[in-house]
Amino acid sequence: EGEVDIYSYCGNIKEIIEVMLESEVVIASRFHANVISIMFGKKLLPVVYSEKTSNILKDIGINKKIISIDGMGQVESKNVEEFYIDTNNLKLLKDTINNADLQFKVMRKCIKDA
Repeated sequence: EGEVDIYSYCGNIKEIIEVMLESEVVIASRFHANVISIMFGKKLLPVVYSEKTSNILKDIGINKKIISIDGMGQVESKNVEEFYIDTNNLKLLKDTINNADLQFKVMRKCIKDA
């Protein structure tokens, strides 16, 4: 089996980004850790404790079963891979990013013209 490293974020953004970039799979419970993992196209195992995180996952087209922080004890290690999300293949995410880019272009033009 593979090696598991635990990283506790201590405020060093550069360091956490380097750790996430080097990771094969990111197990994330915090909202921003989930979002950054998705942005980097990492295989993600989200552990959800708030609606904010579950809503963003739904918004980008993730409709599979996810682990809640309260339900972690019920997940067997041999079945954990069924909860992984391959964020490289999220078409809706790519569409959302393209739409956001377009909105920012329009906003910059409006500000420039004001």
